[in-house]
Amino acid sequence: MKLKYLLIKILVLTFFTVSGQTNSKKVTELDAYIQKGIELWKPPGLAVTVVKDGEIIFKKGYGVTTIGTDKAVDENTLFGCMSTTKAFVAAGLAMLVDDGKLNWDDKVVKYLPDFKLKDSYITNEITIRDLLTHRTGIGNLDFLWGTFKFSSDRILASLSDVDKVYSLRSSFIYQNIMYLAAGKVIEAISGQTWGDFLGERIYKPLGMNDTYPLLELITSKSNKADAHNYVNGSIEKINQMSADEIGPAGSMWSTINDIGKWVQFLLNKGKVGNETLITKTNFDELFKPQQIVPSSEFYPTQQVTKPHWMTYGLGWFQHDYRGEMVQFHTGSLAGMVAIVGMIPDENIGVYVMGNLDHVELRHAIMYATFDLFMDGKITRDWSKELYGIYHPGNKID
Repeated sequence: MKLKYLLIKILVLTFFTVSGQTNSKKVTELDAYIQKGIELWKPPGLAVTVVKDGEIIFKKGYGVTTIGTDKAVDENTLFGCMSTTKAFVAAGLAMLVDDGKLNWDDKVVKYLPDFKLKDSYITNEITIRDLLTHRTGIGNLDFLWGTFKFSSDRILASLSDVDKVYSLRSSFIYQNIMYLAAGKVIEAISGQTWGDFLGERIYKPLGMNDTYPLLELITSKSNKADAHNYVNGSIEKINQMSADEIGPAGSMWSTINDIGKWVQFLLNKGKVGNETLITKTNFDELFKPQQIVPSSEFYPTQQVTKPHWMTYGLGWFQHDYRGEMVQFHTGSLAGMVAIVGMIPDENIGVYVMGNLDHVELRHAIMYATFDLFMDGKITRDWSKELYGIYHPGNKID
């Protein structure tokens, strides 16, 4: 009997040793691929983390926080999370459902009695689920905060003057304002700001000690990335755009060290160690397809991936890749990008942060990571192909 257990122990140790060596080789290949991609796309700085089989197996910073300086990006450099914030807000609402304080299909006016759209029917029918799935009948209203710089309350008050552009739940137009309303629901129920709620229920339990809900909270931090864009053909630092007015839709800041813990938590199905933060029922709800995304809303990247379908969950885009369901979301503000992507059935996740406007190397890194850990090799030069899509007319050697 002792010999039997000894043999089992040896086999287990051998498996994990071989698995670790295999992952190490893949990580080395991914690192080289990222560095090659940086040469092509030229972001001043980038940060990447990868989670596989419950472990953070890679996290690394590249380049500098600010062009023209020697301030290196490291695993503790703060970057904007932008619209990847949405998944945190959806997870916060899932916790309130678990608490018995909310149901996904409750009407919004139950919690926000002043919530009002021009169409009274839609006003009274919109649910919490609708807020999270871009199907409320309202078009993109980013000019309210991006151009007019309205306050959060004034943005929501302005909805009463906005005409619907399609019938409730009949279509999909991506927009941020309803996530602002979702954050207000969290505040109405919890009695906390949405950021404090996430801090207490997500950041702190996950050990995300360097994650902040608003730009205004990190202005004094020295280790943070600056935004960059092309100005007259050259990459230059630009003023950092704030999304604090629509905070729950995209104002978080974090580090690659912290955000890897978030991806780890998600691949662990809502658990931190042995502690369950979101029940299986409501965790699964976050990732269920809730709304079909029309092809007109597809990313340009999908000219290469050619998905058969795309849907939206609760804070997550979804599409098929090599027979598996990908859960992902991008985040973008002027001069700053992010992407999070996971294939839960393969237990693989990746998060990329960058400080150059729409540096779509983020997509290339995500798919290269999927390839490496699904097939053991990168199936195509994602970086080169996507560069051709996003920079038509530019010759690539």
